[in-house]
Amino acid sequence: MSTCEEERQHKNIRYGIVITYVRLFISIAISLLYPPYLLSKVGIVDNGLYFFSTSLITYTLLISLGMENSYVRFATISEKEKGEDSLKQINGFYLICFAIMAGLMLLVGITLSFLYGYGVIPYEGSTPDSQKTLFSLLLICSVSSSADFFLSLFTWYVYYRSHFIFEQCLYLAIHVFTVLGCFLALYFGCDIVVVAFIAAAVLLLFDVLGLFYVLFTLRMSFKKPDSFGPLFKQIFSFTLYIFLMMIVSSINANVGKTLLGQMVGMGAVTLFGYGLQFYMYESQISIAISSQFSPRINSLVVDNKTQEISSLFSKVSFLQMIVLFLIVGGFASCGMDFIYAWLGNTGLSDRNLLGIFALSLSFLLLGLIPLSQQLGLEIQRAENKHKYLAIVNIVCAVASIGISALAIYFLPTNYKIFGPFIGMAVSVIVGMVIFSSVYYQKELSLPIKRYFIGFLKIGFIAAFSWAIVFAVFKYAIILPAEWNRWGDTLIKGCLFSLIYGGCIFFLYKKQLISLRE
Repeated sequence: MSTCEEERQHKNIRYGIVITYVRLFISIAISLLYPPYLLSKVGIVDNGLYFFSTSLITYTLLISLGMENSYVRFATISEKEKGEDSLKQINGFYLICFAIMAGLMLLVGITLSFLYGYGVIPYEGSTPDSQKTLFSLLLICSVSSSADFFLSLFTWYVYYRSHFIFEQCLYLAIHVFTVLGCFLALYFGCDIVVVAFIAAAVLLLFDVLGLFYVLFTLRMSFKKPDSFGPLFKQIFSFTLYIFLMMIVSSINANVGKTLLGQMVGMGAVTLFGYGLQFYMYESQISIAISSQFSPRINSLVVDNKTQEISSLFSKVSFLQMIVLFLIVGGFASCGMDFIYAWLGNTGLSDRNLLGIFALSLSFLLLGLIPLSQQLGLEIQRAENKHKYLAIVNIVCAVASIGISALAIYFLPTNYKIFGPFIGMAVSVIVGMVIFSSVYYQKELSLPIKRYFIGFLKIGFIAAFSWAIVFAVFKYAIILPAEWNRWGDTLIKGCLFSLIYGGCIFFLYKKQLISLRE
């Protein structure tokens, strides 16, 4: 890679991270306003049906076999080693595969719609009205999800070309216009089915805009592969283990809602969904950093620059740790006040709100290590060394389904929403913390010992900052009872951020400056 090209890539990564965080900040802020309004308008049951339907349709994405996650790697290798014509053949290959897989996803989604809609597959608390609603929701989600998957190929090309500004603006527009459209629909008294339809329409509209951008601005070209079979075998042998990790992610994100819907009821799905929501935000923020480095990691692997890869892992994991501990420590300091301010007027009881807070904090803590090591996943894939951990994690994830189901069954009624967390915690700690850390150190030669030393130091700073905030508002300053909960949240959150941010800047000033390099 030329010096000019390398500098351009560095610049794109820096801009990409900044723009991604601007987009995430706006998206999360909007998201925090929308769910309480949705819940108050449609009720806890319809809200649960919506969560349930989206989690079910997510499983159809497994039909992709993880192939979409391999595009950047094979596009990089093809263009570098064989030139533009080879890249066109790769584009043509993926276009054919995406079209076939999207058709299968649609077929499975429609089948699920009829099975649940006509009561062939029962679920706890089902009624004729709820079955009709679930049928419509599943049908809309299946059409939207399959079309979005097919059109995502063009988004991957944008990502491969490092046009991060357009990519992030597109994601932001989807989020803003989806929430705006749904707000208006709910304001005028529309039901959850109309809300789902608007969300699907906005998603597909901007997907098509992305298609036009790729075809007419980036000039993405296609060519029929010279040999489809050998190419499919080569890519499938790589993506098979990505597919296993997709199953792991799907289990962690969706099985809890599915099990609670089948075993407890849609009210429990709603509570669990809100508890899981902050973990999803945490994941998005972590991936927002690591994903920007995927093209660079693949390039470094092709050029066999091992030392630079280790150095990049140290820098990126350091940045992720700082950001994630800010989130977790901030939520521990003011999260209870925030939950009451956020969902206090939606009809949920104090026990429900406390349960959502406890679940949220537990999920945030659970994600600290695997999410701050997120770049390790990109390195595994780029070096084609992701097989072992994929097998370990799929075994752990499958075991977590049984553990979650048992926990839901045996836990007291008021604590059943914690059942899926117990199963997920066992899976994450064993597979994504213990085995992954050992593998990164032994096989990828990543500086894991240095990582954990840094993790403990930053963790101590976050715990120290939280302890000060807790002590100040527990024993020194009592905020007036008549104050709005939003005010309590803001004051506690700002105090934690000032203490934590000041300590990090004072102790890690040189490392923070080096991140610009």
